[in-house]
Amino acid sequence: MKIEKDEYTGNWGIKNYLTWILYYASDGSIYFNTDRYSVTTSKIQNQIRYVASDIGVVLNEVGEKELMVVMDSDYEQVAVSEKEASKKEAQELYVDMEGAGEEEDITGFSPIDLEVMKLVDMNEEDLASKLNISLEAVDKLQEIVYEEYF
Repeated sequence: MKIEKDEYTGNWGIKNYLTWILYYASDGSIYFNTDRYSVTTSKIQNQIRYVASDIGVVLNEVGEKELMVVMDSDYEQVAVSEKEASKKEAQELYVDMEGAGEEEDITGFSPIDLEVMKLVDMNEEDLASKLNISLEAVDKLQEIVYEEYF
């Protein structure tokens, strides 16, 4: 049994081998896994209950499956936050590009999409030089890009 930080959400909890026994959720709630495992784990669960009760900490008692639902929900919140950060980074990247206007709505584009758009705006000779490819290859690449992005 050890105190551990969840690698996906960054939240803390108590884990026994691979099983979460106690989890501190993003909303500040503490979830306590009440499923029965070994005799030793049951003793530890009872000690956690006793200490929590003694110091006035409210435990939301759930089974392992319900605990995984809570953790998945926290993970989805982290994923949404990361996606929002990625959108902001994409906007900043686009605004930094030559000739980009701040008023343009680019929230639906990834940094890769924006880089492709920047390359599409280059003339064929500059693009061939930058990518170290022939003009014929540039024509084919532009066809593919236009089909994919425009």
